[in-house]
Amino acid sequence: MLLFSIIMYLFTGILMYFSAEYMRKKPYSQLRNDIYFRKIRHLSPRAFELVIKERYTAEVIERWVYKSSKPIRIAGIFLIGFAFVDYLITRMYPDFMLISIFVFILVIAIAGFFSLYNRRYLTGKVPIGWLISLVVIMALSTIPLIPMMTKAYKESSIIIENENIRITGTSGLDIPIAEVDIIFLADTIPSFHSRVGFAAGAIRKGDFGSKSLQHKARLILNSSESLFLYIIYGDNRYVILNFRREERTLEVYQQLKGLNQD
Repeated sequence: MLLFSIIMYLFTGILMYFSAEYMRKKPYSQLRNDIYFRKIRHLSPRAFELVIKERYTAEVIERWVYKSSKPIRIAGIFLIGFAFVDYLITRMYPDFMLISIFVFILVIAIAGFFSLYNRRYLTGKVPIGWLISLVVIMALSTIPLIPMMTKAYKESSIIIENENIRITGTSGLDIPIAEVDIIFLADTIPSFHSRVGFAAGAIRKGDFGSKSLQHKARLILNSSESLFLYIIYGDNRYVILNFRREERTLEVYQQLKGLNQD
């Protein structure tokens, strides 16, 4: 997940930087794709350029190019640098990945907003409709993530009731006590190659596939540094969980270990 996010930030940053440079070097190609000039888009590139030059002075076009490309170029440079900063910070503090995702989305939204806003230097008016559409799209794409990530970040509770071990929260489940085979602690977990669930930084919750375990395991992990509590039950099914505080993981282990011995 960390490698994927770093590549995504780098790729997006490089793409935005060179898009801004392309806009500066070939402004008429950019204008040709603008919906504001759709009525003359059918013209040849040379004819289109002549029409634009008749409507606007070179100074107006130059100012529009500078103002519109600047936020995209700055955002691109920021994301390239942020990719390396995110790598260093996330390796020490895995939970930072959750913050970096929001920073990534926010930077793109701000760059797009100001690039659209600066069309006023060319058209003479602020594109209110486009700005509102951008804000709505970004809100619709990010707001649903907030409750999902907040819920996934919240630690589970372990409840013993009705002959079951109930694990609450995201990817929680009920484990019949009678089916529990073994409960133990370990300081490592297998490598996982696939998932059906949520993974961001140290948080991994859902069903993850592992070649060494021969099948999927239910992960409910809140830390990459704490001990890992294994529960094997039923037909060799695995649940691996932990908490941000190692003391809490040990406390739950003692609680479940005693239950298993009974």
